[in-house]
Amino acid sequence: MAKLANEILCSEGSDVDGLVITHGTDTAEETLYFMDATVNCRKPVVIVGAMRPSTAISADGPANLLQAVTLAGSPDARDRGAMIVLNDRIGSAYYTIKTNANTLETFRALEQGYLGMFLSSKAVFYYPPVQPTFKKTFDITNVTSLPMVDVLYG
Repeated sequence: MAKLANEILCSEGSDVDGLVITHGTDTAEETLYFMDATVNCRKPVVIVGAMRPSTAISADGPANLLQAVTLAGSPDARDRGAMIVLNDRIGSAYYTIKTNANTLETFRALEQGYLGMFLSSKAVFYYPPVQPTFKKTFDITNVTSLPMVDVLYG
């Protein structure tokens, strides 16, 4: 996924403004962090999901998707790394975690706070683009396989 994202977003002459990835919320923060560390250009990668099913009376998926696409196309989203959009909030990949399996307000950026929010249908950022000074990124251009990782269930 990251190689394709780099190809689509970061190749010379690309006219794509940003990328949206729809994702289940159980592992969204891991994918978000991985994309932040491996997509190496100024354009945004936005992960989006939903906490309520599409059959719910007040499903959140359609609004979240609209906001994600709006954010990915916004010039103000550049240089902020990968982000997650749910429940009118814009979170940084580096600081956002899932805190509850059942509530709408589950993804939170407890330490540094959110990057911004949606006001009506406009993305509003709280401060200019910044990156943590200790953030590491990885060039995966020549990576052809990843090591096996054991999963232990308890």
